[in-house]
Amino acid sequence: MRSYLFIRENPLFTSCAITVGGLCGTVIHGFILYKVIYGKVFGRSFGCIWISRGLAYLMTGIMFGFILGPGILLGINEVILTAAIEIAIVCAIQSLLSNLLIAVNRCLLITVPFTFKNVFARRNTLIMIVVTWLFTVGSLSPGYFMSDCLPPIDANGTDHEFFTMTPSLSCEYLRQTCIFTIVALSVTATLASDFFAIYKLCVVCKVRHLTLQIKHESFRLKTESHQ
Repeated sequence: MRSYLFIRENPLFTSCAITVGGLCGTVIHGFILYKVIYGKVFGRSFGCIWISRGLAYLMTGIMFGFILGPGILLGINEVILTAAIEIAIVCAIQSLLSNLLIAVNRCLLITVPFTFKNVFARRNTLIMIVVTWLFTVGSLSPGYFMSDCLPPIDANGTDHEFFTMTPSLSCEYLRQTCIFTIVALSVTATLASDFFAIYKLCVVCKVRHLTLQIKHESFRLKTESHQ
């Protein structure tokens, strides 16, 4: 309710902030997507994950920059606003899952490089990307067919925010729970993969440093013995 109260009391500021943020995101991620596709800054498999991620971020930026932001002032039809919000939610979740794929990709590359080549072969990578998109859309699909699943956009301030909702078995509450669960698990798994990869990288660097020290010491002893 607080979010809608703020929007109702500050429509111009809210509209400008959302629009500018959305447009900035569209330009930035559009440029990144362009560099990945045409600049070929990544390999094929890793590049495919970045393209999926870039498309998700780009669509989110477009929804906020061209529909949701201006819609606050222009009074766009509720159906269009609802559709834009749903697309933004799907793309936002997909971007999180893409970040998870990127984190797992780097983690396997550092920890088990030979297994990494098999797991993230081009065909397997494309399958993972398709599965993440299907999972995202499928987990939210009940809201597209059941009228009581989508939270109503109410100008009076009843936005049915998740943390103020009464726990129940209603479609809307279960759907919101599903969204927050996916977000929490994907972010947690991404952080865990990143921290584990950093830890293993530190271990590898330490081992290399010790190996170089041993080689240097061995070379020094051989040199002294020949003298």
